[in-house]
Amino acid sequence: MVLIYKRECLPLSAPLRITTMLSYIYRITSAFRKEHGYPPNTLFLNPQHLARLKLEFAGVQTEEMLRLLGMEIRVEHEGGHPHVGWFDRAQKEVG
Repeated sequence: MVLIYKRECLPLSAPLRITTMLSYIYRITSAFRKEHGYPPNTLFLNPQHLARLKLEFAGVQTEEMLRLLGMEIRVEHEGGHPHVGWFDRAQKEVG
């Protein structure tokens, strides 16, 4: 089973609020959990978003960043906004 959360940009609660990549990921992860009843295990990013996320985790090794996020990261070269999904174990090994 593969579930992908909606790709649209979630609205900000305050128009002047500064949004970080990490806060955006938190919001889409929370929305996924609320809709499906369990957390996502995969984060889809394009290369630019991944670079920005790594800047926000400055000084943290990639393995530790993945542990803190609690998700696998898949890089999509044609991806738009970051989005999350859930893959079962068999699909992660094949895909």
